[in-house]
Order: sequence, then C-alpha cells, then structure tokens
Amino acid sequence: MSKPRRISRAVLAALLLAVVLGPPVDAMRSRVSSNESAAIGDIRTVIAGQATYSSANGTPIVEGQPNFEGGLECLAGREACIPGYTGAPVLGRPFLDVPSRRGYTFTLHAGPAISPGALKKAGASTSTVHDFAYVGVPDRPESKYPDGIVACLTGRRNSTGKRGFCGDGTGVICYTNDGSAPPVTSGRCEPCPDKIY
Repeated sequence: MSKPRRISRAVLAALLLAVVLGPPVDAMRSRVSSNESAAIGDIRTVIAGQATYSSANGTPIVEGQPNFEGGLECLAGREACIPGYTGAPVLGRPFLDVPSRRGYTFTLHAGPAISPGALKKAGASTSTVHDFAYVGVPDRPESKYPDGIVACLTGRRNSTGKRGFCGDGTGVICYTNDGSAPPVTSGRCEPCPDKIY
C-alpha cells in the first residue's frame, strides 16, 4: 500500500496566497476596466459635443467639412466663441477643469487652422478648425505598472488603465494596447492601430 503524498509547505503557502489575494487582484482588474469604460465614454461625449457645436458654428466654410472647435473652452461654456450664440454649453466644466479623471489624462488636439477671413465670412468662432482629436492615456499604464501580487502585498494601486484611446471627427475611437497615446496627424487619429466602432 502506497503512502499518501504530502503537500510541501511552499505549495500550501502558494495556494493560500492565491485564495487570499485573488479578490484584490480581481478588484484591481475591475477598476482598470471601469477606468477604460469611463475614458471611452468621455471621448464619445466630446465627439458628440463637437458635432452639436459644429451645427451651430457658422455656415459651412469648405463643402463637406464641419466646423469643429479647436479648444475645450468654447465647448464647456464660453458662449462668446460663436458670434450671437445663446445656447447652453455642449460639454460640462469637468472636461475643461479636470483634464485628469478616473486614472486617465485627456488632451484635445486641434486640426489645421482656418483663415480669419473665411471664419468671419462664415460667422464662425475664431478658433474653428476642420478636424480635432481627443486623446486619453492612462496615468499609470499597465504595461509599465503591472498589477499583481506585489501590488496587493504593498497595498499600492498600480495601473490605472491598459489601453490609450483617441477619438476624432470621424466618430471612430482608436486604441493602443500598451497605454501609449495613439498617433494624431492634422487633428485626426491616424494611423489608427485598432478601432472601436
């Protein structure tokens, strides 16, 4: 009759750690996922806000190209940006006042400028552009600050997000898997590594 196998102390300790630390690791992953969802939501809000703003921002300057805003100030409350505009701001103040939210930092990249004469003729804001890109990157990307046992043992929250995001006037959101900022060319997320539709 064979003897029952003994479990080594090292294996037993590893199993105990997995049971004890499993929930904190899951909580960290859940937080990262929540941060990413919020970042995508914020980018979609800016895209929608730019579309709303464009419809009130003068007459078309160049056929087929909308009149987007080159800065967040006009989108979040400066009614004087569009001559004669009396409507409500298209974005809330946090988009302007809090560029870092829920573990992500956001930046608006304006596209090519339009001549002052064309803007005046169209009755558009003096900071109107034809393209824009809104980029969100994690403050602590998972590629550089991995979550895991060390983070649990030290009580430090390491990563705040896994992917970097970019949305523009086309309505498409691009992302990178390492948390770096997707490339921006002339106010567009180009080239687009991967897309969320």
